[in-house]
Amino acid sequence: FEWFPGIPVYHSRDLKNWELYTHVLTDDEKVDLKKLPSAKGVWAPCLTYCEQEDMFYVVYGVMNSMNARYFDVDNFMICAKDIKGPWSEPVYLHSSGFDASMFHDTNGKKYIVSLEWETREGYEKPGAICMVEYDPEKKEIVGYPKRIW
Repeated sequence: FEWFPGIPVYHSRDLKNWELYTHVLTDDEKVDLKKLPSAKGVWAPCLTYCEQEDMFYVVYGVMNSMNARYFDVDNFMICAKDIKGPWSEPVYLHSSGFDASMFHDTNGKKYIVSLEWETREGYEKPGAICMVEYDPEKKEIVGYPKRIW
């Protein structure tokens, strides 16, 4: 979570024997985890590959706190042509959900999918699954997240 280098990627040819292949976060200037308490930091990194672009994407959250009735998490995205890097600068996505991932649609559009944290009394936590479009050219979210489930 808060250890560095972050987001290890392992490789296996038989799904039985694994070797450390690389780390996605290798520059502590790109993500500051120094002031976070134990068990906070990088949560639920999701690695995807977009064949149309020949590009790897990692979406991850930085959990800042769970002390309130909600999770205080910031979601980021980084990308690279080669899984060994170099990786791009982190792009801030949003703080409206956690365990985010990226969906690459066949029409070329990209979407960030995340789980909404339900904060109302008496409701099951977590809440809905939300989706919002991501514009890779502008490196920003398009519009507002919509509940899809």
